[in-house]
Amino acid sequence: MQREDQRLDLQQQQLTRQIGRQDKAEMQQQDALTAKSAYAKIAAGGDLDDNDLEVFKRNPWMDPRHVLSPAMQGDVATAGKVFTGELNSNAPEALDAVNRVFGPDIQKGGGGKKRIVQVMPGQTEGTVVFELEVTGDDGKKYTAPMTKNRGTTNDADDEVLEVPIEKLVDRVSGYKLLSGVFNTPENRQAALRYGQQMGLAPKDQMSKPLAAPVQKAEDKDLEAIAAASTMNDQLSKVGEQISSGKLKLGPVSNTLASARNAMGMSTEESRNYGSLNSTLEQLRNASLRLNAGVQTDGDAQRAWNELITNINDPALVQQRLTEIRALNEKAMDLKTNMIQQRRHNARAEPLDIGTVIPQVDQQRGLQKMPKAQAAPRQEQPASPRIANDDDYNRLPSGTVFIDPNGKQRVKP
Repeated sequence: MQREDQRLDLQQQQLTRQIGRQDKAEMQQQDALTAKSAYAKIAAGGDLDDNDLEVFKRNPWMDPRHVLSPAMQGDVATAGKVFTGELNSNAPEALDAVNRVFGPDIQKGGGGKKRIVQVMPGQTEGTVVFELEVTGDDGKKYTAPMTKNRGTTNDADDEVLEVPIEKLVDRVSGYKLLSGVFNTPENRQAALRYGQQMGLAPKDQMSKPLAAPVQKAEDKDLEAIAAASTMNDQLSKVGEQISSGKLKLGPVSNTLASARNAMGMSTEESRNYGSLNSTLEQLRNASLRLNAGVQTDGDAQRAWNELITNINDPALVQQRLTEIRALNEKAMDLKTNMIQQRRHNARAEPLDIGTVIPQVDQQRGLQKMPKAQAAPRQEQPASPRIANDDDYNRLPSGTVFIDPNGKQRVKP
């Protein structure tokens, strides 16, 4: 009877452990979904909820502070080479990368500061064992294999941890997936700023207020860029009027247009000519301010002088309008680079010009999108809501969905 009770107790323990492993696996899978969703929120400038932050606490390797480390991209690539056999696992650069990539896991369990100093094959085929160098609170160092509870065999915890190579490869792939959200400098900056506000990223990277001279120069450049963002549109309209015949230029046409306007007998063409001179003068001043102090300064002055003095020649006017638009675009790029260089020298964050001047499209040299070519606004489709595993499995990777608890998720 006693043996039967022992056998039942053993079966119950095995069942409990099996359920525990299943629960842990399910939690890890759900945490990965939550982390992916959280990073999508960060990249979009959204807010994280308590559930997102709890996942980062449970899984330090998902912490933005870790994923956004400047060396992480190179480390992930190096770690990938280690676990695919392209690089010796005990090469110095490999150990450095593995320590940074798996650092949060290694430090679990307390017992001092730990560092992987050797990667050895495990007794089970397809696994590896990490040999750790541990620096205790007293400064003394010793080496021992890492155990299941993240201690060492020198501790009471003496079951050596054999890590499946497949699991390590999955971890590296996970880093690539998460860091893929930040595939642009703008998204990385947005995520870093949010992480700093939430205490998830180093505070010493927070930007300080710009010095007064730097801020003054930046404000002046931003004013010029803002004016230029509409200037080229106006120049294009003048060119279109000439091409369509709504603005006829020439010695006779110009004289006749002036006379019609003076006698109150204006036409569309004469009115266009009447507004041309005042418009060109305003645009000339704005363009010269934009190009002042950059390499395009002299070219802009020459082009404008030739345009104003040859207003009777439509072909020359068209040519100079095209040249001036190109010079303006180049000057906008140069001004933007000057702003970012000043901020770099001042150890300040790069400026997202689009947030200061919304009408400017920063992705293509700060050129304003032509209204005639703007795509019609479309309503975003609602995120699908899932009720079971079948619903989830039918979703393609990358889909944003609503889980049964009403939480927004992203499928990896």
